Amino acid sequence: MVFADNDLEEELRKVVSESYLLYKEHGPRSNKKLRPIHEWFSMSVSKRMGTDYKVNSIAFGSGKEDKIKGFLYDKTIDIAVWKEKIVGGIAVKFITSNYKQNSNNYFENMIGETFNIRAYNVPYFHVIIINYPVPYLSKGGDIERYDYMSDSDFSKYRILNGMNLQQYGVPDLLFIKLLTLRRDSDKVNIKRVNIEGLDLSESNKDFYSKHSSVDIFLDRVKESISSIHG
Repeated sequence: MVFADNDLEEELRKVVSESYLLYKEHGPRSNKKLRPIHEWFSMSVSKRMGTDYKVNSIAFGSGKEDKIKGFLYDKTIDIAVWKEKIVGGIAVKFITSNYKQNSNNYFENMIGETFNIRAYNVPYFHVIIINYPVPYLSKGGDIERYDYMSDSDFSKYRILNGMNLQQYGVPDLLFIKLLTLRRDSDKVNIKRVNIEGLDLSESNKDFYSKHSSVDIFLDRVKESISSIHG
Protein backbone atom coordinates (compact mmCIF):
# COMPACT_ATOMS: atom_id res chain seq x y z
CA MET A 1 0.00 0.00 0.00
CA VAL A 2 1.69 3.22 -1.22
CA PHE A 3 0.37 6.78 -1.13
CA ALA A 4 1.77 9.75 -3.02
CA ASP A 5 -0.25 12.11 -0.81
CA ASN A 6 1.45 12.82 2.52
CA ASP A 7 -1.72 14.12 4.13
CA LEU A 8 -2.55 11.46 6.72
CA GLU A 9 -6.19 12.48 6.96
CA GLU A 10 -6.61 12.16 3.20
CA GLU A 11 -4.84 8.79 3.25
CA LEU A 12 -7.21 7.57 5.95
CA ARG A 13 -10.28 8.67 4.00
CA LYS A 14 -9.04 6.76 0.94
CA VAL A 15 -8.51 3.63 3.01
CA VAL A 16 -11.90 3.89 4.72
CA SER A 17 -13.54 4.30 1.29
CA GLU A 18 -11.85 1.09 0.15
CA SER A 19 -13.05 -0.71 3.28
CA TYR A 20 -16.58 0.57 2.75
CA LEU A 21 -16.69 -0.79 -0.81
CA LEU A 22 -15.60 -4.20 0.53
CA TYR A 23 -18.32 -4.00 3.17
CA LYS A 24 -20.95 -3.29 0.50
CA GLU A 25 -19.60 -6.09 -1.70
CA HIS A 26 -19.14 -8.82 0.92
CA GLY A 27 -21.62 -7.83 3.63
CA PRO A 28 -21.31 -6.89 7.32
CA ARG A 29 -20.21 -10.32 8.56
CA SER A 30 -17.12 -10.52 6.35
CA ASN A 31 -13.81 -9.34 7.83
CA LYS A 32 -12.65 -8.24 4.37
CA LYS A 33 -13.83 -4.70 5.14
CA LEU A 34 -11.27 -4.50 7.95
CA ARG A 35 -8.17 -5.42 5.99
CA PRO A 36 -7.43 -2.02 4.36
CA ILE A 37 -7.93 -0.15 7.64
CA HIS A 38 -5.83 -2.64 9.61
CA GLU A 39 -3.08 -2.51 7.01
CA TRP A 40 -2.98 1.29 6.96
CA PHE A 41 -2.88 1.72 10.74
CA SER A 42 -0.30 -1.07 11.06
CA MET A 43 1.90 0.53 8.42
CA SER A 44 1.51 3.99 9.94
CA VAL A 45 2.30 2.79 13.47
CA SER A 46 5.32 0.87 12.16
CA LYS A 47 6.70 4.01 10.53
CA ARG A 48 6.26 6.00 13.75
CA MET A 49 7.77 3.35 16.00
CA GLY A 50 10.90 2.82 13.90
CA THR A 51 12.99 -0.25 13.17
CA ASP A 52 13.40 -1.32 16.81
CA TYR A 53 9.78 -2.47 16.75
CA LYS A 54 7.69 -4.68 14.50
CA VAL A 55 3.95 -4.60 13.90
CA ASN A 56 1.65 -7.49 13.04
CA SER A 57 -1.96 -7.64 11.84
CA ILE A 58 -4.06 -9.59 9.33
CA ALA A 59 -2.72 -7.40 6.50
CA PHE A 60 0.75 -6.39 7.66
CA GLY A 61 3.91 -7.92 9.10
CA SER A 62 3.23 -11.59 9.83
CA GLY A 63 -0.16 -11.38 8.12
CA LYS A 64 -1.99 -12.67 11.17
CA GLU A 65 -3.42 -11.38 14.41
CA ASP A 66 -1.28 -12.16 17.44
CA LYS A 67 -2.55 -13.49 20.75
CA ILE A 68 -1.49 -11.86 23.99
CA LYS A 69 -1.67 -13.30 27.49
CA GLY A 70 -4.23 -11.28 29.37
CA PHE A 71 -4.88 -10.85 33.07
CA LEU A 72 -8.13 -12.85 32.83
CA TYR A 73 -7.91 -14.62 29.47
CA ASP A 74 -5.72 -14.78 26.37
CA LYS A 75 -6.80 -12.26 23.75
CA THR A 76 -6.24 -12.03 19.99
CA ILE A 77 -5.62 -8.38 19.16
CA ASP A 78 -6.15 -6.54 15.89
CA ILE A 79 -2.75 -4.83 15.74
CA ALA A 80 0.20 -5.92 17.88
CA VAL A 81 3.39 -3.92 18.42
CA TRP A 82 6.42 -6.07 19.26
CA LYS A 83 9.82 -5.54 20.84
CA GLU A 84 10.89 -9.11 21.69
CA LYS A 85 7.38 -9.46 23.14
CA ILE A 86 4.08 -7.68 22.58
CA VAL A 87 4.48 -4.18 24.03
CA GLY A 88 1.31 -2.53 22.70
CA GLY A 89 -2.02 -3.34 21.12
CA ILE A 90 -4.59 -1.50 19.03
CA ALA A 91 -8.24 -2.49 18.66
CA VAL A 92 -9.95 -1.29 15.48
CA LYS A 93 -13.70 -1.00 15.04
CA PHE A 94 -15.38 0.16 11.81
CA ILE A 95 -19.07 0.78 12.55
CA THR A 96 -21.11 0.84 9.35
CA SER A 97 -24.67 0.28 10.60
CA ASN A 98 -26.97 -0.24 13.61
CA TYR A 99 -24.85 1.69 16.10
CA LYS A 100 -27.66 2.54 18.53
CA GLN A 101 -28.70 -1.10 18.77
CA ASN A 102 -25.19 -2.17 19.80
CA SER A 103 -23.65 0.94 21.41
CA ASN A 104 -23.71 -0.32 24.99
CA ASN A 105 -22.19 -3.65 23.93
CA TYR A 106 -19.40 -1.82 22.06
CA PHE A 107 -18.64 0.26 25.13
CA GLU A 108 -18.75 -2.56 27.68
CA ASN A 109 -16.60 -4.84 25.50
CA MET A 110 -14.06 -2.06 25.07
CA ILE A 111 -13.70 -1.61 28.84
CA GLY A 112 -13.46 -5.36 29.46
CA GLU A 113 -10.80 -6.11 26.88
CA THR A 114 -8.84 -3.01 27.86
CA PHE A 115 -8.76 -4.10 31.51
CA ASN A 116 -7.66 -7.59 30.53
CA ILE A 117 -4.64 -6.31 28.58
CA ARG A 118 -3.61 -3.19 30.48
CA ALA A 119 -3.56 -5.07 33.79
CA TYR A 120 -0.40 -6.73 32.42
CA ASN A 121 1.23 -3.34 31.79
CA VAL A 122 0.68 -3.43 28.03
CA PRO A 123 -0.56 -0.11 26.54
CA TYR A 124 -3.83 -0.56 24.68
CA PHE A 125 -5.49 1.84 22.24
CA HIS A 126 -8.84 1.96 20.47
CA VAL A 127 -9.64 3.17 16.96
CA ILE A 128 -13.35 3.74 16.28
CA ILE A 129 -14.46 4.81 12.81
CA ILE A 130 -18.18 5.45 12.33
CA ASN A 131 -20.23 5.88 9.16
CA TYR A 132 -22.27 8.91 10.23
CA PRO A 133 -25.20 9.31 10.43
CA VAL A 134 -25.39 5.58 10.99
CA PRO A 135 -27.80 3.56 8.82
CA TYR A 136 -30.17 1.29 10.72
CA LEU A 137 -30.69 -1.85 8.65
CA SER A 138 -33.64 -4.21 8.78
CA LYS A 139 -33.04 -7.96 8.92
CA GLY A 140 -33.40 -7.94 5.16
CA GLY A 141 -30.62 -5.38 4.81
CA ASP A 142 -32.78 -2.38 3.86
CA ILE A 143 -32.11 1.03 5.39
CA GLU A 144 -35.02 1.88 7.70
CA ARG A 145 -33.60 5.12 9.10
CA TYR A 146 -30.43 6.96 10.01
CA ASP A 147 -29.34 7.16 13.66
CA TYR A 148 -27.48 10.06 15.25
CA MET A 149 -25.18 9.89 18.25
CA SER A 150 -26.58 11.80 21.21
CA ASP A 151 -24.64 13.99 23.59
CA SER A 152 -24.74 11.16 26.15
CA ASP A 153 -23.26 8.75 23.56
CA PHE A 154 -20.22 11.02 23.29
CA SER A 155 -20.11 11.69 27.02
CA LYS A 156 -19.49 8.02 27.80
CA TYR A 157 -16.25 8.08 25.83
CA ARG A 158 -15.20 11.51 27.13
CA ILE A 159 -15.76 10.55 30.77
CA LEU A 160 -13.93 7.24 30.33
CA ASN A 161 -11.04 9.00 28.63
CA GLY A 162 -10.77 11.47 31.50
CA MET A 163 -10.45 8.79 34.17
CA ASN A 164 -7.13 7.94 35.80
CA LEU A 165 -5.02 5.59 33.67
CA GLN A 166 -4.26 3.62 36.82
CA GLN A 167 -7.72 2.17 36.33
CA TYR A 168 -6.99 -0.60 33.89
CA GLY A 169 -10.30 -0.40 32.01
CA VAL A 170 -9.33 3.02 30.66
CA PRO A 171 -7.68 2.85 27.20
CA ASP A 172 -4.33 4.61 26.86
CA LEU A 173 -5.90 6.60 24.05
CA LEU A 174 -9.09 6.73 22.01
CA PHE A 175 -9.25 7.72 18.34
CA ILE A 176 -12.76 8.48 17.10
CA LYS A 177 -13.53 9.51 13.53
CA LEU A 178 -16.96 10.29 12.08
CA LEU A 179 -17.17 10.08 8.28
CA THR A 180 -20.20 10.16 6.01
CA LEU A 181 -19.92 7.26 3.54
CA ARG A 182 -22.39 6.65 0.73
CA ARG A 183 -21.90 4.37 -2.26
CA ASP A 184 -22.36 5.83 -5.72
CA SER A 185 -22.09 3.02 -8.30
CA ASP A 186 -18.52 1.67 -8.05
CA LYS A 187 -17.14 4.50 -5.93
CA VAL A 188 -17.71 5.96 -2.48
CA ASN A 189 -18.64 9.52 -1.66
CA ILE A 190 -16.92 10.35 1.62
CA LYS A 191 -17.19 13.53 3.66
CA ARG A 192 -15.81 14.71 6.96
CA VAL A 193 -18.47 15.36 9.56
CA ASN A 194 -18.60 18.96 10.77
CA ILE A 195 -18.68 18.44 14.53
CA GLU A 196 -19.75 22.04 15.09
CA GLY A 197 -22.99 21.27 13.27
CA LEU A 198 -23.96 18.49 15.69
CA ASP A 199 -26.14 18.97 18.75
CA LEU A 200 -23.38 18.34 21.28
CA SER A 201 -22.08 20.09 24.37
CA GLU A 202 -18.93 22.18 23.99
CA SER A 203 -17.01 19.69 26.14
CA ASN A 204 -17.94 16.84 23.81
CA LYS A 205 -17.09 18.88 20.71
CA ASP A 206 -13.72 19.67 22.26
CA PHE A 207 -13.21 15.99 23.13
CA TYR A 208 -13.93 14.94 19.55
CA SER A 209 -11.61 17.58 18.11
CA LYS A 210 -8.75 16.35 20.30
CA HIS A 211 -9.36 12.65 19.57
CA SER A 212 -10.03 12.69 15.83
CA SER A 213 -6.55 13.70 14.64
CA VAL A 214 -4.75 10.68 13.24
CA ASP A 215 -1.37 12.42 13.45
CA ILE A 216 -1.79 13.10 17.18
CA PHE A 217 -3.02 9.56 17.72
CA LEU A 218 0.05 8.03 16.08
CA ASP A 219 2.38 10.29 18.07
CA ARG A 220 0.65 9.33 21.33
CA VAL A 221 0.87 5.62 20.51
CA LYS A 222 4.62 5.98 20.04
CA GLU A 223 5.04 8.04 23.22
CA SER A 224 2.98 5.66 25.37
CA ILE A 225 4.72 2.49 24.22
CA SER A 226 8.22 4.01 24.23
CA SER A 227 7.80 5.39 27.75
CA ILE A 228 7.28 1.84 29.09
CA HIS A 229 9.11 -0.34 26.59
CA GLY A 230 11.58 2.09 25.00
